[in-house]
Amino acid sequence: MSVNIHRPSSVGEVLARRVEATPDARALVFPDEEVTYAQLWDRVAGTARGLEQLGVGPGQLVGVL
Repeated sequence: MSVNIHRPSSVGEVLARRVEATPDARALVFPDEEVTYAQLWDRVAGTARGLEQLGVGPGQLVGVL
């Protein structure tokens, strides 16, 4: 018997799976803030929208500092 396990192809896919499975679980913990997976997803989506508004599209490289 073979089992077909789909492996995520991107960091975004990994995050999307975690949001679906455990949206209220802690994703990031800082000394003065905790961020859930759902909150992280919202922040990532907001950043993506901002990049799109600046003209960044699929396949373009973006530096993160």
